[in-house]
Amino acid sequence: MSSPSSTELLAKLKDPKYYLEQFCKIKTKDRGLAPFILNEAQKDLFNALRTSNRVIILKARQMGFCQHPSTKILTADLEWIEIDNIAVGQEIISVDEFSPGGKGPSRKMRTAIVEAKSEVFDEAYKLTMDDGRVLVLTGSHKMLSMTKGGDYLVWKKAEEMHVGDGIRYITKPWETERSYEDGWFGGMIDGEGCLHNKEKSSVKLTVSQISGPVWDRLKKYLSDNKYNFTVDVDRRVAGSSSKLGSKEVNKVVIGKMDELFRLLGSVGSARFKGTRFWEGRELPNIGWSKVVSIELLPAQRMIDLQTSEKTYIAEGFVSHNSTAVTGYYYHKTITTPGVNTALIGYNSELTTELLDKVKTFYRTTPDSIKPKIQYNSKFEISFPAIDSKIIVLPSTENVGRGYTLHNVLSTELSAWDKAEEKMSTLEASVPINGQIIVESTPRGQGNLYHRMWMSDNDYVKKEYGWWWHYSEEEIEIIKRRMNNPSKFAQEYGLEFLTSGRSVFDPNSIQRQRKNQLAVGDLNTRNSIEGERVREVDGLRIYSAPRSDHFYIVGADVAEGVDGGDYSVAMIWDRMTGEEVAFFRGHTEPDKFADKLNGWGRMFNNALMVVEINNHGLTTVTCLKKLLYPSMYFRPTHFEKIASPWSEKLGWKTTKLTRPLMIDDFAQAVRDNELIIHSKEVLDEMTVFVYDRNNNMVAQEGFHDDCIFSGGIGFQGFKVMYDKPLDQINYAQYLPTSGY
Repeated sequence: MSSPSSTELLAKLKDPKYYLEQFCKIKTKDRGLAPFILNEAQKDLFNALRTSNRVIILKARQMGFCQHPSTKILTADLEWIEIDNIAVGQEIISVDEFSPGGKGPSRKMRTAIVEAKSEVFDEAYKLTMDDGRVLVLTGSHKMLSMTKGGDYLVWKKAEEMHVGDGIRYITKPWETERSYEDGWFGGMIDGEGCLHNKEKSSVKLTVSQISGPVWDRLKKYLSDNKYNFTVDVDRRVAGSSSKLGSKEVNKVVIGKMDELFRLLGSVGSARFKGTRFWEGRELPNIGWSKVVSIELLPAQRMIDLQTSEKTYIAEGFVSHNSTAVTGYYYHKTITTPGVNTALIGYNSELTTELLDKVKTFYRTTPDSIKPKIQYNSKFEISFPAIDSKIIVLPSTENVGRGYTLHNVLSTELSAWDKAEEKMSTLEASVPINGQIIVESTPRGQGNLYHRMWMSDNDYVKKEYGWWWHYSEEEIEIIKRRMNNPSKFAQEYGLEFLTSGRSVFDPNSIQRQRKNQLAVGDLNTRNSIEGERVREVDGLRIYSAPRSDHFYIVGADVAEGVDGGDYSVAMIWDRMTGEEVAFFRGHTEPDKFADKLNGWGRMFNNALMVVEINNHGLTTVTCLKKLLYPSMYFRPTHFEKIASPWSEKLGWKTTKLTRPLMIDDFAQAVRDNELIIHSKEVLDEMTVFVYDRNNNMVAQEGFHDDCIFSGGIGFQGFKVMYDKPLDQINYAQYLPTSGY
């Protein structure tokens, strides 16, 4: 077989997939440095990046943490359990992965769930601390540390640690075997203790007792075990609220967070077990320990742990653990003269980690094709021969200002503070032919990332959830062990969870997502065998009309101005409840009538239910002129048992009928009476909530046109029977012979 020519080789080198897989390596959990072989999701993303200059990525959230099997983890029951014995689904104590940002807010302690656990075989670092504790970690494992100047906390890899570095801890491990005195004090807490845990005050534990031998024993136990405590005396006289009559009541007060962990964990209090007193509280102030020695250990068995909060407490220390895009941009930068590539995140930890991936690509590239670098720092790597560079920029308000950026990766946009202003500045710094990639995990609704994902814009949308990595059998195991449907929907199913009260049941929306179809997809439900979704004149047809079926059109009419509300039509099969066709666009009311007339006649003269409000009157008038044969007439009354139909055409939305229409539609979705195929409809349902006045509205910045179209159409279900009506055969009653 002949070797490739120089022209063929040059063409291959310009292919990012070929270059990265042949010449670059990445850091893995189980094998150290390994060839960068793209998985199917990464190949799909590369295809999108080749053809689109604006890409927004929605990704599942997973991170790993590798510790020695004997490392002790603090559980939510305040027990120290070796990581080797931790079970998936177990609750453990953790902290926020990142601080909220801005002045004042800091990381808080949380309760996390162990989502996954696996074994790896890798080199390890042994960190010995000044208090005698030892940590054995993989090189890429991160611990909560301090910047060089001591200005703020950062996640620092074990391989980047130096002697003298400080690591944050919240408490120190205690003996797991309880003495007789431990058990006695635990009984005193259960009988005479009180845990004060008000949101706006500090947590404290008090144990009450009158003066005497028991009181003396209480104080002795705390002193002997080196707990800090104060003594308060209740001097209220008999007849008031003092529960022990005329005798003074003493109480010990323990208020230091790290000591509360140790005390309640040591004595095994049954009364306060399950009380998550640390939840949402700041980390204890005294928790710092310095590294006094670092030793590189040979490859050995380690445990990789994944938690819902991405952090956990190992030996009392706070522990932590987007390769494809960085690889793509590394290749693009070294093969394109005169470009500036920026990796931008809402904190320096994320972006520095991305730059470290780029540097790993560079270090592992063969010298024969490795580009020369001029400047290699924590914030920049430049290639002078082609005048190109990769830089890290913090997501400040002026991010990108003063730069001309040709390639931009905006990481975790959903967590950015003042995201609108920052993204506006970035957009202005990128030429029209430059590329912007936005990627994030879902973090609630209403933020800029959520709005960008939900709205129609120039960004190509790519989502990479569990289905790219797990089989249905594997994900069912994870889902069952996680035992938190909402958390699972966000972390694995890429659902944006609402902080408000949803009008449409979130579980019902999740079920309907399985019915979601796009143009080109095969519709296997209630349709002709082998029928694929197609689009004709803007109408997305999920299922072709059948001569023996009955159909209903629900139409919400808008002005037809670009940037305004949409005109939406949804066509329903009355016999099956399936959405068979969908239209959404900016169309003038009279032209919309022309479209509705054609679509309705195509679907067996479907019952036409058009909202009459505002511009809808124009649409209904035009349909009358077109002699559309099957128009909807609205009821005269809604609040009466008998509600005769009026001579008035169309559905009218009023203060009375609006909640009725929405409630009917929401109930039909909840009861699985409808089959919805359109992503636009389901997306609108996720952001349709009750406001402070209990009104049902779309969240600010979002539309509700699809919901109204669907709800209006469902009102037609009330007047159209779902089966053929048997008519009297008059022929059989006519005379068969003459006189």
